[in-house]
Order: sequence, then C-alpha cells, then structure tokens
Amino acid sequence: MNIWTNNYKKAVYQLKNQEWNRMTNEDKIRVLQSIENQIAKDEKRLPCVVKMKYIPSNREGIVMGYYTDAEQTITINSEQLDSGSKYGDDYMSHINTVIHEGRHAYQHQAVIGIINHNNHSEVSDWKENFNHYISYQKNPKRYFEQPVEVDARKYAEEITKKISADINKYEVESDNFTYNDWFKTYGNAVNKMRGMKH
Repeated sequence: MNIWTNNYKKAVYQLKNQEWNRMTNEDKIRVLQSIENQIAKDEKRLPCVVKMKYIPSNREGIVMGYYTDAEQTITINSEQLDSGSKYGDDYMSHINTVIHEGRHAYQHQAVIGIINHNNHSEVSDWKENFNHYISYQKNPKRYFEQPVEVDARKYAEEITKKISADINKYEVESDNFTYNDWFKTYGNAVNKMRGMKH
C-alpha cells in the first residue's frame, strides 16, 4: 500500500499523540476521512463519508463506530473522540475502527459486483452472512464469529499495524529531515555571513 499521497500523508503526520490530542473532533474526523479515502483508493472501492455521532456508553460496552451500507457512511462515536474518554487519546483505535468499517464497505461492494474480489468463495460467504447478519445485541459470540466480522477484524489489524509502522517511520524520517535541513540552512547562512564584506 502506497500511503504517502496528498492529504493522507498530511493526515498521518498529524497522528502523533500530541497533535491528535490538540485537534477538535471535527479535525479528527477530517484526518480519519483522509485515511478512509486512501484505503478506499488502494482497495479500488468507493470511499465512505466519515461522520460522527454521539453514542453514549452503557453496560453493554462502548460502540466505537459503525458502517451504514444504504448511506455509504462510517459513523464514529463522538463520545470516544473527546479527550478524557476511554479512547479519546488513542488515535490508533479510531484508525482501526475506520479500517474495520471500511472493510464492510469493501465486502458489500464485492457482493453487489461493484468491485472484483479475487476469492469468489469469500464473496459468497459474505453475501450469505449479510442476508443472515447477527447483531451483537442478539448474540455477542455468534456476532464475532461471522465471516464478515472475522474478515474485517483481521484486515483492520493488518492495515492498522502497517499504518502504525509508517507513522513511526515517517516521524523518524521527518525528524532527521528537519535536523539535516536546519543544519544545511544554518551552515549556508554562516558561510554567507563569513564571506560578507562590511
């Protein structure tokens, strides 16, 4: 996956904790939208609109987000974007959520034939699963074991790790570039000053 393009590169650079924590929820959604756009491009699928909605926590747990096929949207729980909430400072959990829910968009688009998924047996399983989808509220264990959920979790984990590695790599490259760039600029300025006549 070539993730260093356009707004995506800028979004990934902003994902250092100190930057994420200073962002408004609207800015966080913009960063997550940039990530969704790039992943959709890499998967050759239609991107979803990433939006936020307040979904209060309850005794059943925390809903991080969900995908709505009819609207082609990924909804992120704004309660968990807030600084001080359980996941407010954990941008990787939000990235994982966007990737997981985006994978459901991929699955749906493969099932209806908008995109070509190379494993036709998987597409058949996804179609069957969507026709008989089991919600978490109905049966938590069977919800987690469904083919579309197993695939989305596996895919999100894999891509989240790649993005995490690239964020760390980019931070090191950026830090080195900044230092080297400063050193060259400073050195050139000093040399010019030494050569100046008064």
